[in-house]
Amino acid sequence: MSVLQKQVKVGFLLLLSFLASDYAAFAEENSAPVFTDEIIGIQNFPVLRGKSGHTIVLSGIERPQSHGLSGYTLDKARLWLSNHAVGKTLVIQPTGDNYDLFGRIHALTKEPNPKNWLNVQLLRLGFARVQLNAGFTDHIDILYKAEKEARLQNIGLWGTGKFKRFDANQYNGPYNGFIIATGTITQTAKRRSYLYLNFGSNWRDDFTIGIPTNDERFDIKTIRNLYVEDTKIEIRGLIENWNGPFIRLDVAEHLRVIQD
Repeated sequence: MSVLQKQVKVGFLLLLSFLASDYAAFAEENSAPVFTDEIIGIQNFPVLRGKSGHTIVLSGIERPQSHGLSGYTLDKARLWLSNHAVGKTLVIQPTGDNYDLFGRIHALTKEPNPKNWLNVQLLRLGFARVQLNAGFTDHIDILYKAEKEARLQNIGLWGTGKFKRFDANQYNGPYNGFIIATGTITQTAKRRSYLYLNFGSNWRDDFTIGIPTNDERFDIKTIRNLYVEDTKIEIRGLIENWNGPFIRLDVAEHLRVIQD
């Protein structure tokens, strides 16, 4: 076998090894190096404390305590995470912007051998919801798929009714905290520095999504072409009462066209 053939064979085997794991794509080119750390405790689910002194926030899932509200019991989620993390040496894959203003590492975490990240398992069990943060917006399809599995199976906090998707066209949910809503857009309007997606006949009372047009994170032209009247969407974010229920889009991937 020639040197070239050996190189091709080695490269092919490496490719097969890479593709063998459903979550191999989670390794991000621009993130900090992967490392391991022994977890010694949980600090405000889902935040882990490492023996090295690192504080690790699980990327891509909601952190209820950051809103000052819980709205539901996290005991089972904390217990599951404690059983699968505390006292174990985990693989830490930093993601997105890697560190937040508090110096905490945002990461995907797992034991050395299993291929499933704890972040994804928590979603699949219905113990968490997708909330993108700290610049982590890659691989969202895997995260949303895991959340959807739990929702359709009605397990975890979806089964207790603590997790739910509210109807944006006939909203009857809270006016604070993190929510998920679905609905059909009835009209759109651009006013000053916002593009508004409305879900009723009166924007002064009905559910509205506001998208800052001067925010470089949003491709307003694409959004205007995609999110038109009669389009069914899902939105997630912090709800407030501003001329009715209002969500200011903070992450482009939190707004999605859906069929379910």
